Amino acid sequence: MAPGRDLLFAMTSEGHRFPILDLTHDAFKVSRDPQFLERLLREYVAADRRQRRVPAVVQKWLMRTMARRSPLMKALIHPDSDHFDGLSTYVIKLGDKNLPSPFDGRLEKRIAGSPHALLTRVRMQQIAGMMATAVRSDPHLWGPRTLHLLNIAGGPAFDSINALLMLAEDEPALLDRRIEIEVLDLAGPGAAFGQAAIEQLTRPGAPLAGVDVVFRHIPYDWNDTRPLRDRLEAIRAEGGIALLSSEGGLFEYANDAAVSANLELLGQFGDIVRNVFGSVTVDEETVATDYFTLQRRGLSGFQPIAAAAGWELASWNGSGLSHQVCLRRSSAPDAH
Repeated sequence: MAPGRDLLFAMTSEGHRFPILDLTHDAFKVSRDPQFLERLLREYVAADRRQRRVPAVVQKWLMRTMARRSPLMKALIHPDSDHFDGLSTYVIKLGDKNLPSPFDGRLEKRIAGSPHALLTRVRMQQIAGMMATAVRSDPHLWGPRTLHLLNIAGGPAFDSINALLMLAEDEPALLDRRIEIEVLDLAGPGAAFGQAAIEQLTRPGAPLAGVDVVFRHIPYDWNDTRPLRDRLEAIRAEGGIALLSSEGGLFEYANDAAVSANLELLGQFGDIVRNVFGSVTVDEETVATDYFTLQRRGLSGFQPIAAAAGWELASWNGSGLSHQVCLRRSSAPDAH
């Protein structure tokens, strides 16, 4: 992609105009230099330690006070809040220099400019990069068959979208077919924004111009895998092939039973599901866990669950707060 090109924007279902988070654009790229990531993590740890010196009761009072002033902070502290309709994490990933009005106040900029926010963007960049690498390196994912990018709890599914953007930048021929991004999520507004973003990205002159991309939302509760089974059966019947991802979703928030049920089901469709990608929270306490019910499994806690469901760890990256993993069927040939 040419440096210096303009940002693209899409509308949310609430009528807000958000920039499209394109990791091939200079405004959103994050350095892959290990030293940069180490420095970023040190900054996060230092901020975390400073915050821990504040008594918990005072922390909660401060957070509640800030939530009254900031809808973004309210969404972060109260995940069940319907404000932003699941797009709060997306807004944080934009960074302090790319926040849209009216969500560009001083407090929002402080949140979006924090090391934690940038590490969240690193998480997405790593998963999108792993997905793009899988498509490049696995001949079974080449050719005319429809490529389905299934995304559990994906919201706007920008890990899937950015995998396409990365491929369009260096291997556009691999996108010469029908592609379907399918978000399996309880909430719909995030997916609606993802669809709006795809419409802008596929316009003439845009990074995905000419690519045949369909974006759809499938209501899904990861505790009931029947809708996922139905979709996989349909993909198999039509002769398609799939990758599945869940950035900041299934492996970080679902209980062991739900993770096992989803992986076991996906294993039954190993002929069409080539890889599973997702983020796994590190097994250390973080400030974020005071407000979210994260499952701090780490790789040591996650791998036995995956192995019992018939999946093995093919590769992984780390952001300091989470491990980004690529799973393959235990009996599958090495595609990497």
